[in-house]
Amino acid sequence: MATRLGRLRGSIASSCSFWPPVTHAKATAPPDFGVADTVDIKLGLVGGNLAQRLQGSGVDVRRYGVNALSTFADLAEASDQSAGKSESIDALLVNVDSLQEDVAAQIIALGDAHQAKAMAVVYGFGTGPAAELLRVAGVRLYREADGRTEFRQMLGDLCERVRIQERTGDDAVWSRVRRRYDDRELETIAARSSTIACECPRHLAELVVKLAAFERYSDTCSSRSAQDAALHRYLGDVSNRACAMIEAALERVAREEGWFAAPALQSPSQPQPPLPQAAAE
Repeated sequence: MATRLGRLRGSIASSCSFWPPVTHAKATAPPDFGVADTVDIKLGLVGGNLAQRLQGSGVDVRRYGVNALSTFADLAEASDQSAGKSESIDALLVNVDSLQEDVAAQIIALGDAHQAKAMAVVYGFGTGPAAELLRVAGVRLYREADGRTEFRQMLGDLCERVRIQERTGDDAVWSRVRRRYDDRELETIAARSSTIACECPRHLAELVVKLAAFERYSDTCSSRSAQDAALHRYLGDVSNRACAMIEAALERVAREEGWFAAPALQSPSQPQPPLPQAAAE
């Protein structure tokens, strides 16, 4: 599920078409979640007249930490507008009448495109396989909720999951990241490990290469159904996440060994292969 963008700052985004009156905040603010912490959340509402429902509910979403709101008429419009763009949306709430496997795949792709940290889907009818696809991807599912209380609870839970992810760093929906080191750089690291007694750098470099290869394999593996495709996507995500963790460990080893020191500090009598700096995230 792409490098993450910087934290959203400033005032309400121009895409926000309305904000519930602040005078309703005391009467409608959910007691379970309280006043939001310092996390700024960008919320996206997709389909099912969710924007109108939010306005009608009288909920002041700023109480949940939301400082920007984007609305889309339906899943097709959201997908079209996300094509070729890298705008991040922290929390996505999607409403569909019928939840089928192809629709589930579109929802997952939408979350990938916006690097969503938390997603929820409200649906009227759906199939078991489609629901399972979303559960595997970490998407929370709700049957059609008519009451205002249920709607507020959904919003509160969605935004709370974003805050939890920010605090713990554990992505509910993993957004893939680029590798820090390419194969040539890893070869340099592996070669340098032979100059010291410990061969951990070489083993870590080999793990990165193998995990990256499996990620590519998962992305290109043939799928018999939308469920099969989602499984391969999940395997690719797991591989990408594991690769990122191993690269972080490899960078720590390199720093502990002093491989990132300035060239002038290295002994000219014992030249070492140059090590590239890790790419900025």
